[in-house]
Amino acid sequence: MSIPQPSKGQPIDSSYITKLVTTVNDIVTKISSKFSNSNIYSSTLGTKAAIRTTDLVFVGGYEKVSNATGSTTNEVSQIHQFGVTFAYPPVVTATPVIINTSFSGKSVTVYIKDVTTSSATVVVKFSTVDTPEVGVNLIAVGLPSV
Repeated sequence: MSIPQPSKGQPIDSSYITKLVTTVNDIVTKISSKFSNSNIYSSTLGTKAAIRTTDLVFVGGYEKVSNATGSTTNEVSQIHQFGVTFAYPPVVTATPVIINTSFSGKSVTVYIKDVTTSSATVVVKFSTVDTPEVGVNLIAVGLPSV
């Protein structure tokens, strides 16, 4: 729908303003319905749903994990509470962060052991017993419980 431009000096009336507002609102409606939905497939529930991205909750977290002195496995589990409850277990990512300068030459592995609607258990596997603490960044994305 094309709206004619007013002539110079032409008074703007309410019908012209109404056409402008209606057209802008139509554009916003069309764009938001096209780009705000995400198709989400739940392998647990076996269902697929179109969910507005604005309905998702993004939660970030940080945990310091220290290697237990005398540990024989060099693995430490840490539970992180999200602070919100999701309707279903969310998608969670975990990333290690070096927070100690004496970490040079050592490695660490971080993996997610368990995810519930309110927490995630991460396991940090240190390469050696004398490896210091590391930080773990967590991001959870999911639908909030209603």
